[in-house]
Parts: sequence; structure tokens; C-alpha cells
Amino acid sequence: MHIIAIIIVVALALYLITGNFDEFLITIENGEIIKQKGRIAPKLLNDFKPALSGVRSGKVIGNKYERGIKLTFRGDIDEFTEQRLRNIVGLYYG
Repeated sequence: MHIIAIIIVVALALYLITGNFDEFLITIENGEIIKQKGRIAPKLLNDFKPALSGVRSGKVIGNKYERGIKLTFRGDIDEFTEQRLRNIVGLYYG
């Protein structure tokens, strides 16, 4: 029983030390944002819309780090769009 408690405490400590927290998750279908979770400024979300207009389907995950937000992408998002989104986030969290 004590071993399980120790494992849970160690896992929680590692999670907190890495500072890897999901700030937001955006789901895209047919170029439109169909779902969003987490905290994202309405203006940032609005600035994302033109960049995401050509995306068939995918997800954009924003993880909070010491120096800002790191974006992770899933699905049908090309490198050009990924970089556009990183540039937009840099204006807010730079």
C-alpha cells in the first residue's frame, strides 16, 4: 500500500516539475473550429481562424511552459500552417 502512495507522489512531482500543462485544445473540422477546451484569449482564437481555414481536420494543443506556450499539432495541419500559428501565439505569449 505504501509503495503505491510513493509511486503516486513521485509521478505527481514529476508532472509538476516538467511544467507541461495543457492551456488549451482546439479541434478543427473543414477549416472551422468546432470545439475548444481550456483557456484561450478570444482575440487569439479569432486570429487563428484565417490560418486554420484550409485545415481539413486536426487539433492544436497549447502547453504552458516557463517561456510561454508550446504548440503541438495533430491531424491534417501542414508545416506552413503550423508556423503561422506559432507566429500568432508569439504575439500573445512571446
